Amino acid sequence: MVSRIPKNLLQPAPIAFKPPAPFARATPSSTPKKHNLKSLFYSYSPEYHLAAPAQYILSENSHPLRPKILSTLETRPREGLWIYITRAISPNVKAAKMRHAVRRLRVAVQEALKDEGLDKDGRWMASKGEEPHKLEGTLTIVLRSEGMAASWEELTRDSKKTISEVVWAAKYGDMSNSWPDPEPWGKVSQKNRNSKGDRREARGGDMTLKNRSPRTDRHEARGWEKRPERRRRSAYAPYG
Repeated sequence: MVSRIPKNLLQPAPIAFKPPAPFARATPSSTPKKHNLKSLFYSYSPEYHLAAPAQYILSENSHPLRPKILSTLETRPREGLWIYITRAISPNVKAAKMRHAVRRLRVAVQEALKDEGLDKDGRWMASKGEEPHKLEGTLTIVLRSEGMAASWEELTRDSKKTISEVVWAAKYGDMSNSWPDPEPWGKVSQKNRNSKGDRREARGGDMTLKNRSPRTDRHEARGWEKRPERRRRSAYAPYG
């Protein structure tokens, strides 16, 4: 995850601290593919970043809150997880309801952190003894519009899955080793996957109804034959 703060942002007001040394970078996760989380989605980076509103304030040199954000950035300890919990834009939902939904998600995330042996700041608890592995970075959790009406069980389940994958990524440096991604082209049989035919033939064999287009169903209903494949001519081969 690349920081969105410009390089020349801190030149007018230099900061007396050094960024942490880089280490094994985790692959940015693709939450809907890995967990099919219905109430939230998230992004994790092993580097420390500010939240989006704070980045916007830093980009404005004349903003009145810019000195306060710079002071917070300088004095904030770089240990554990920087966790930001926000919500998706929902113009049809009242502000009071959105704030209540974000508070519910924050409590669910704190309980998930406690189950993993972490405190609310994303640091290992002293009662657990020595730290199992290094855990640092930025975790941004965004509540979906559908998650505002989610039950407490759904929020707790999705929060536990999120924290468990982030802990896995911090330990092994790769988020793709925990849960495999689904089939990129829907449900494809092993026979069609190993064949040397066209990719369209492989997709059309065992393609699910969700991925089938209305045009394909209409052609099959009328009994139209598939259009024959054109041979790809080489630039060096003669026409014939």
